[in-house]
Amino acid sequence: MKIFDYRAAIFYVKGHRNMKFTRKDLPPDQMKRANITTCLTVTMAYVFYILIMLTSDRTTLEKIIFVSFYVIWYALTAIFVAKNIYERKAELFIAVGFCIGFGIISYLQNPTVMMLIFPVLLSLSVYLNEFLIMWGAGATLVFIITKMAQILVNNPADKAEQLNTVFLVCICLIMCVFGGCKAIRRLIEFSNEETNAVKVKAEKQLQVAKEVETIVNDVDAQFTQVRKDLSQISSTIDNTQIAIGIIANGADSSATQTQTQSEKTNEIQERLEHTNQTAAGALETTEKLRGVIETGKNESDELARQSVIVDQSTEQISQTIEKLVEHVGKVSGITDAILNISSQTNLLALNASIEAARAGDAGKGFAVVAEEIRQLAEMTKVSTEQITQIMNELTAITKDTQTELKNAVDSIDVQREKVKTVHESFITVEEDVKSLVGDMTTVSDEVSAVLSANEVIVDGISTLSGITQEISASTSASRTDMDGLHDSVSNFSTAVDHTFEALENLKAIAAIDEE
Repeated sequence: MKIFDYRAAIFYVKGHRNMKFTRKDLPPDQMKRANITTCLTVTMAYVFYILIMLTSDRTTLEKIIFVSFYVIWYALTAIFVAKNIYERKAELFIAVGFCIGFGIISYLQNPTVMMLIFPVLLSLSVYLNEFLIMWGAGATLVFIITKMAQILVNNPADKAEQLNTVFLVCICLIMCVFGGCKAIRRLIEFSNEETNAVKVKAEKQLQVAKEVETIVNDVDAQFTQVRKDLSQISSTIDNTQIAIGIIANGADSSATQTQTQSEKTNEIQERLEHTNQTAAGALETTEKLRGVIETGKNESDELARQSVIVDQSTEQISQTIEKLVEHVGKVSGITDAILNISSQTNLLALNASIEAARAGDAGKGFAVVAEEIRQLAEMTKVSTEQITQIMNELTAITKDTQTELKNAVDSIDVQREKVKTVHESFITVEEDVKSLVGDMTTVSDEVSAVLSANEVIVDGISTLSGITQEISASTSASRTDMDGLHDSVSNFSTAVDHTFEALENLKAIAAIDEE
């Protein structure tokens, strides 16, 4: 191997050794600091060289020449190093430049000056370049041999002392080179060990990063599914809120309709009670009429005194009774209508109970039943008015009959022959009145039955109204709960989104570590 083949002697430290000499590549920042450190040491050496030259026994001209040479040479070295402070060229220029200066001063001065090579060689170890140390030692060894030859040729008076000094410098040089190379090797080994440790840690961190990335990917997938589920839950809650809103509106509407139906049913109840009272009054009036007829029959004997008047009165009574019979027939028809209405009302009451049990549709069917009840109530009202009118007419006719009977009584002495006929007529009227009393009793009973059935309907509507109000209140509470649930789900979804973003950031960091 050639001594000055610099590139052939370089050893690159990348995990293994492939040359005899070792060196470590320094990054630009470390190279800069190494160049500065070596420059400071070389500067101090140049200063000592100049001081030694100035204190030597050389002539003034020689001193000026050598000092100027050192200053210029140092300035050139400093300029070159400043321009290439981050590069390896500065390292070589410092070493070569100092060796040239060292060779000149070692040739011109006492061998003791050669001791200044040692701090410079030590400062070169900062480059962690074993070849550079060996190169500097080789150059120094050449200068030592040259100096020894000079001493032997010149044969000075202190020849032995100078040779001892040169020998001492040589021994120190060998020890310096040996120690420097060993130090460089150990420093490089330490650096490699540290690098390997860092590499192992980096590999462990990379493995951890991969595991973290795997976990993050799993959690990311789970959070993605959670976000989808939250979206579906939120959509379901929105739909549920809409449905609850519809149910609440329907419940409110049903409650309003139920309240209206309850009011109408109460109105029907009042009218049925009025009809019952009217029927009771008609029955009482008929009973009174029956008593009047009984009185007229008892007094019929007096009609014999006035036969003419009795005849006329009898004729009028006959006409009156015919009208009474006709009206009684009408009352019977009305009674049939009331019975029919009672029957339909009972059926409708049953339907209303069934519809009330099906309150799930909020009373649609009940509205139909309520409408039928309203129509039947209207028919009952008309029938009641007809009964009232007939009862009034019957009362008027009865009064006319009473008047005619009075005239008949006044004329009974004149028309005794007609007493028998009048008596028979009164018997007929009495029987008809009895029949009318029975019919009116039946009417009163049926009206009472309808009234009882309507009371059941009123109770059912009241119960339905209460249930509807409870449903409305429960629906409102459910709407409030759903609103709170919707807010909770929204807050949880926001937290999941933040966590998802943090996982994405962690995933990105793990990817960077892996790179």
